[in-house]
Amino acid sequence: AVVSTQSTGETETHIQVDGEITKVQESLRELFHVELEEARRLLDETSNQKAALELENGRHQDNIAQLRAELDEKDAEIDQLKKLIEELEKRLADSLGDIKELKSDNKRIQK
Repeated sequence: AVVSTQSTGETETHIQVDGEITKVQESLRELFHVELEEARRLLDETSNQKAALELENGRHQDNIAQLRAELDEKDAEIDQLKKLIEELEKRLADSLGDIKELKSDNKRIQK
């Protein structure tokens, strides 16, 4: 088919052949499918990366929970040791007082 259009005083003739339109359509369709496949590949790759990161995150969360539990145990151990230190310091002070008193009694007896 021949289509004639008027443009700035000159006549332009456009020839549209059904075969050429079909080739353009097929080329566009092929380009679309190539782009679609690339998008699907990227989506799959991103999905796999996400899954791997979620697994890694889960391992890190488990590790954090374990470390927190160990920290709580160590904090409890520290509290027990502090109480023991306080008790031993009190007993030491009492013993030093007793020693001082005994020395005083000993000096008085020796006179």
